[in-house]
Amino acid sequence: MRKFIAILSTATALTLPFAVIAADNPSSDAQGSVQYKDNGGYTEKSSATEVNADGSKAKVEKKTDVSVDDNGMKSTDKKSETTTKTANGRTLKSKKEMTAKDKANGGYKATTETAKTDSKGTDVTTKSTTDVSVADDGTTTKKVETKKTVDPEGLLNAKTTKTETKTKTDANGNVIDESSKTE
Repeated sequence: MRKFIAILSTATALTLPFAVIAADNPSSDAQGSVQYKDNGGYTEKSSATEVNADGSKAKVEKKTDVSVDDNGMKSTDKKSETTTKTANGRTLKSKKEMTAKDKANGGYKATTETAKTDSKGTDVTTKSTTDVSVADDGTTTKKVETKKTVDPEGLLNAKTTKTETKTKTDANGNVIDESSKTE
């Protein structure tokens, strides 16, 4: 595992750039920035590139954007992407996107999507949506839907699994009702 040292410096009152230097790998490069918004939100960006001893090259890019509306409701978008070119010429990719938005009643809705290709050429994609609602009496309903597709290299051999869970709790956090189904 690599050790990283973060060097922080303030450029302006609203921007905090930083550089990350891999202490044990001279062929690493990383950079990033954080910009604060007037509404209490922020935007953070970072990227890193590394060439390994075996000749493989990895690149990671990340972005987070947080906004706060006039009512104090937060909205978050996160994206990250990793691309690795292996020494034998294969390209491996991994991508993740997440969005979340607060609801006025204290609940939220969040969606996460991931996609990756492993060294054997298998593509795996997952999409998960979580929807939490809070009633006036404090009762909470949480619904999670997940769809996962595994597609090994080749033709017509993808497998998709869908799962849905629903949990209802009272104001004290005690489970009132719970259900789950998988297709």
